[in-house]
Amino acid sequence: MEQEAYRHVPYDIDVEQALLGAILADNRAMERASALIKPEHFYDPLHGRIFETMSHMIERSGVVVTPLTLHATMKADPGVIETGGQAYFDALRAAAPAIPNIKDYSNILADLATRRSLIRIGEDIVNTAYDAPTEKTSKDQIAEAVGAFLRRDSRIKTACETYGGMVDRETELTILVSRLEKAAELYSALHAHTQSTLNSCYRIRENLNAARKQFEDYKLPTHADCPEIVPPVGLERTVVMPLTRVTFTCAECG
Repeated sequence: MEQEAYRHVPYDIDVEQALLGAILADNRAMERASALIKPEHFYDPLHGRIFETMSHMIERSGVVVTPLTLHATMKADPGVIETGGQAYFDALRAAAPAIPNIKDYSNILADLATRRSLIRIGEDIVNTAYDAPTEKTSKDQIAEAVGAFLRRDSRIKTACETYGGMVDRETELTILVSRLEKAAELYSALHAHTQSTLNSCYRIRENLNAARKQFEDYKLPTHADCPEIVPPVGLERTVVMPLTRVTFTCAECG
């Protein structure tokens, strides 16, 4: 029987080097890369440490990362010493693509890292199924396996750390429903407040229209009316309007 060929875990050193070289060539690429991957997504541990160091230098310290400054920071790293020191960083930058696609490189590395994790989880499931003690039931093993898969998602992992223990799908849905209900309450309150404000605006507009109509319908007295309203000497003639008291004189009396 022919022996089955040994299968290597999925990884791509060339893509890892291309991504690191692109960041060395243009530090702005770090912002796009760090939004998609983390140091643990690299297969080569040295590449993960290089990525983490560059991220710290660029995003936290504001240092321009070049092969020289990177070597000055990592020259004591055993992996850097083994690969040739600054010469390795120079080679990474020199080999960087002219027009690198940071998003594609990052997605490739993230996908490969996920596949490696799935392989490890699968191996753990197989080994546990073979060697689990009798008191650990198959349901317990399934729960552990599901928990391992759920923790693959960083958002679920954060939730686990926040609330303690493994967060199952039912708990996730409960949290989601609670947030949706809270959003619905806020929307209802906002809608009621908005409707109340609109009603107030409508009433104000109606009052203004009524006042304008009263003002338009009011007729100022002519000169013939002046003798009927004789004001004290030195005071202007006055008339009481429906809205307020105003002073006036007719055109002829000035």
